[in-house]
Amino acid sequence: MKSLIRACSQTRWLILLGLLLIGFNILLAQYMPSEHALDLQFAYSPEQAYDSLSFLDAAERSQYGWAVTVFDMPYLVAYALFFSGLLYRLRGKKGAWLLPALVAFFDLLENLSILYLLKVFPEKSNWVALIASFSSTSKWVFVFILLTLVAVAVIKSFSKRNNPVEKAIKAKI
Repeated sequence: MKSLIRACSQTRWLILLGLLLIGFNILLAQYMPSEHALDLQFAYSPEQAYDSLSFLDAAERSQYGWAVTVFDMPYLVAYALFFSGLLYRLRGKKGAWLLPALVAFFDLLENLSILYLLKVFPEKSNWVALIASFSSTSKWVFVFILLTLVAVAVIKSFSKRNNPVEKAIKAKI
């Protein structure tokens, strides 16, 4: 795992994965029902989940399921690798992959739950809807933590580069 993360921290892989993220975001924006996508909601009840799905007709629900399968599943792998590589590069610590993997795990659980809800709709499974909601909420909480961690690491990285005391110490060595 460490060698994969180390490889993903190389500039060329970060650029490639970053471009993939942009591409997946564009495709997801085109094919996901943005107003009613459960992926984009936070702490919803089973009733709210089924209300969102009921606003979609059969073709829109089918397209939603297709977009989750074709775009969102590989997207979670791409962003997990991107952020793992980025954190490894910025922080160089063991376990740089843990937080991105946690985000990806909850995204995967969310996707599988949503696919099930779409498959059985109009039947209802409140347990699966609760799992989807818990997964979505957890994913967004960990995304916030991840982005905060990346922002802090970027700020520290820039402050070290521009620190005249550190530059003087390195110059003497």
